[in-house]
Amino acid sequence: MLAEKTTTIDSTDPVDAALAWHDGDARATIDTLLQD
Repeated sequence: MLAEKTTTIDSTDPVDAALAWHDGDARATIDTLLQD
């Protein structure tokens, strides 16, 4: 079961949103953006 993220993302910039989602982990962020 996936845990819900409690971080609210106010930014409309997808890079900022991805960084916030991955708690600042740039490697996971880049991987996610490449998949989108």
